[in-house]
Amino acid sequence: MTLMNNGMVVAFLINASWQIALVALAAAACARLMRGGRAIDEHRLWVAALIVAVALPVVSTIGLPGSPVSRFPGVRSGGRDQVTGQPGNRATPSNFSLPRTRIYGPPPNIALWIASAYALFLTMRALVLFRGWRRTAALRASATNETAPSVRAAAARCRDALAIDDVPLLVSRDAGTPVTIGNAIVLPPGIAEKLSEEALLAVIGHEMAHVRRRDFAINIVYELLYALIAFHPVAPLIRRRLSQSREQACDEIVAATLVKPVRYAHALLDVAAMLAPDAKPAWSLAMAERGFEERVLRLARPRRKGAYTRWMVAASCVLLACTVAVGVAFAVERVTPNAVVAQPGGSFATACASARDRDSRAIPSLLGLLGDETPVSGVRCYTRSWSPAISTFVQPTVGEASAMALAFIGSDSIDPLISQIDSPSIVVRRNAAWAIGEIRGGFLTNRSAAVQPLLRIIHDSDATVRRAAAFTFGELRSDDAIPPLIDALSDPDDAVRATAAWALGEIRAPDAVSTLERVAANDPNAKARAAARYALNEINGD
Repeated sequence: MTLMNNGMVVAFLINASWQIALVALAAAACARLMRGGRAIDEHRLWVAALIVAVALPVVSTIGLPGSPVSRFPGVRSGGRDQVTGQPGNRATPSNFSLPRTRIYGPPPNIALWIASAYALFLTMRALVLFRGWRRTAALRASATNETAPSVRAAAARCRDALAIDDVPLLVSRDAGTPVTIGNAIVLPPGIAEKLSEEALLAVIGHEMAHVRRRDFAINIVYELLYALIAFHPVAPLIRRRLSQSREQACDEIVAATLVKPVRYAHALLDVAAMLAPDAKPAWSLAMAERGFEERVLRLARPRRKGAYTRWMVAASCVLLACTVAVGVAFAVERVTPNAVVAQPGGSFATACASARDRDSRAIPSLLGLLGDETPVSGVRCYTRSWSPAISTFVQPTVGEASAMALAFIGSDSIDPLISQIDSPSIVVRRNAAWAIGEIRGGFLTNRSAAVQPLLRIIHDSDATVRRAAAFTFGELRSDDAIPPLIDALSDPDDAVRATAAWALGEIRAPDAVSTLERVAANDPNAKARAAARYALNEINGD
């Protein structure tokens, strides 16, 4: 397994640890709402709960097509600028969305152990299912068609009532209870002598209801899905309720077509008294399972009217959908094992780790790394509790990662970053300016001292520095920046013009309207025109 795959397995398990419990809780609440309704509706609910419990951690971890991208024209989460196509020239976006971020996980050896343990668990579950399949096949092979005349007569009545084709009716000494295997029903020997005619009708009718519903084949799919989440202590609850509701759905079919509900409840009690529910393979379906008491009570309980049931089903769908939305919103997208960081030296690794704790003692080390263009991979010097407002920094270098680390530390970094704006290094000037803009907290961070130094570099000889200054002016929303930003709308660099237009929109500068209208109508670059339209909408309050 690669480190990334191990990280995704860890993220899947982290998501599953709370999302499965959330789904089970929501499904239990929905089942409570649907109490007194049709068993088939409750069964569908628990089927949906199982599917969501498996799919939600997977989707949360790997993401969906069209996952969030950066919001300014010319920026994406990759390493090349969409405006210029050149690495390192990153502009500011116009369609806002918060990019999801990965989080740091355990060291790679621990991530490998966790992923390996989960793989071993899945292997063991596969072996359990294989053994169940072998036992089921052996039971089917041991069965004969030597059934009593009363059994065949009851089967004929059930086929007519349920409108299904001929169903093989078999007998096996290895069957401790009636079971459905495929489209065949296997009965224990001597069942005709032990049960009344009505109880026999109920037993065979129940198993034929499984055949009509194709429960055997569908149950195989459920078992495969369950195997993926069987490690979770709540997962057996979902599986048990799914199984119980399936049996109750078959009970309702028989009670509606063959045996009246009260008499069917008595038949269930007769079957429970006669048959001890032996352990059965996971593939097979047996009538004498747990939950007899609830099944009998459900048959005796008066049914709620249709209108109420429909409303409760609709409310349950809404609640389950909200659960999915919450699960996705608070999910971990991907865990990055710590060793994915290609560290150029121990000082960066130490400073990055300190920054995640917002330790201001890391500031001097991080400042010294602002100009380091050594490539790194998978770096996040901050935690999920904060992420950049945009994907400006794709962080392929130590300097950019250090800039984000300084921004994450917060207001303590402002003065040290301001001191770097006049650095002779283009990379340091750019990274320092970007970092000031990315510090969260708005006016509370008191970044006004950065305005004058930024005014000096808005006309810098390097386009990336000019863009960094324009971006930060948009975040600072300083009126002093309006004249130089209007001048920047005529900058020869397409991305600088786009960023300046966005910044004027953030400031809501009415003095810039005429120039923005000219850019929106005539600028040769589509990104700049889009940013100008965005700014005009912001200024006009549209």
